[in-house]
Amino acid sequence: MNFLTHLRSKSISTLLGVAFVLGTQLNAHAVTIDLFDQPQEPILDLFGGGGTSDGPDTVLVGTDLDDPERTIFVETTNVPVNPNNFTSASIGGGVYSHSQQSGVTGYSTITYSGFGSADFTSGGGFGVILRILESDLGGTAILRLTDGSAVTGIQSLAIPQVSESAPQDLTFLFTDLAPGVDLTDIVQVQLEIDGRNVRNLDLTADFIETAVVPEPGSLFLLGSGLLGLGWLRSKRNS
Repeated sequence: MNFLTHLRSKSISTLLGVAFVLGTQLNAHAVTIDLFDQPQEPILDLFGGGGTSDGPDTVLVGTDLDDPERTIFVETTNVPVNPNNFTSASIGGGVYSHSQQSGVTGYSTITYSGFGSADFTSGGGFGVILRILESDLGGTAILRLTDGSAVTGIQSLAIPQVSESAPQDLTFLFTDLAPGVDLTDIVQVQLEIDGRNVRNLDLTADFIETAVVPEPGSLFLLGSGLLGLGWLRSKRNS
C-alpha cells in the first residue's frame, strides 16, 4: 500500500468515526417521549362514542420522561356500512399502530401526562420527531404540547404515503407551535392521528422524541473530516 492510499484509508476511517460521534451527539441529549417498547392493550371503537385503552397507565421503559401516564383514546366518527369495521390503535413490538378499516373515518390520540415537567429544549431541542414506518396517503398528525401554565401549542402535519422500505420522519418544529408555550416546562404531550377526512388510514410509527442540533464541536469535526477528504481527492487528481 503506497502512502497516498494509506492516507486516504486513514482519512475515510477518521470521517466514519466523526460521523459516528456526530450521530451520538445528535441523539445524546434528545428527550425520548416513547419508543413504544412497553405494550399497551389494543383498543377499538365500532359504533362511535370512543373508548380508552386499559393497558399499563405508566410507561416504565422507552422514555426519558419521569414515569408518564400513557392513555390511548380511539373514536370512530362515522357509522360504517359494515358493522364489523372499526377504528383501532395499539402499542406493541416497539411500534404504535393506528388503523381504520375500509369505509371508516376516525382518529386516535396518545396522551402523556403525570410526569411532572420536562425541558424539551434540552441539548438544543428544536422540534419533535415522529418516525413513520408505513402509512397510507391521507390523514393528519397533530402534536399538542402543554406547559405548566396550561398554555398549549399545536402543530398539524399532513401524513405522507410511506412504504415499509423507506421510513420517513415528521418533524414538528417548536417555532411553528403557538407562541407563549414554555418548552422548558412541558407537563403534557398529546399526539393525534386524525383520519376524520379519509375512509381508510393505516399508520405504523417507530418512536416519538425531540430532535436536537449537533453541538458546535461535532460540526467542526465533521467539517474537518470533509475537508480532509476533499484535500485527498485533489491530491489524487493532481
